[in-house]
Amino acid sequence: MKNRFITSAKGITLVELLVSLALVGVVSTLIVGVLVSGTKSFEKVSKEVSLHDEANYIMTMFANEIFEATSVTSVPSVPEGEKTKLISITKYGSAEEIQLGFDNEQAVIKGKPLHSSSIKILNSSQMKVYDGTVHINLAVQGKDTKKVTLTSEVSFVNVEKEE
Repeated sequence: MKNRFITSAKGITLVELLVSLALVGVVSTLIVGVLVSGTKSFEKVSKEVSLHDEANYIMTMFANEIFEATSVTSVPSVPEGEKTKLISITKYGSAEEIQLGFDNEQAVIKGKPLHSSSIKILNSSQMKVYDGTVHINLAVQGKDTKKVTLTSEVSFVNVEKEE
């Protein structure tokens, strides 16, 4: 039976050929659609992960600096517990004051930006100093991505200066 089909000179009809081409076209269109959709999803997720990574980096750098501080004050001076954009810290054994916080839509330590220009620090980013703790609220937004907000509280050793 198989030999008769293979050795037959009949071939396939035009209708059979058109139906098979239509099926190949439909299946190919579906596959291309899935691939394009997957690529777009990958790009979107990559941008969001990158934004989270940048925000986590900024928060970690702030936390490391504050954790080593013995004195933290708001810049400009505001009452304890009030919101501020910049703080000034002094580390143990050092007289140098280091300013860190949010300035001109950037997260800064010693006036130097901590992040790439692809993200923007939102105006809702702020710090509060109270009872040996700094409360940090960081809100960032990247190009074509949604807003990400991180909140952290970092304690520091509040050492009274001897006079």
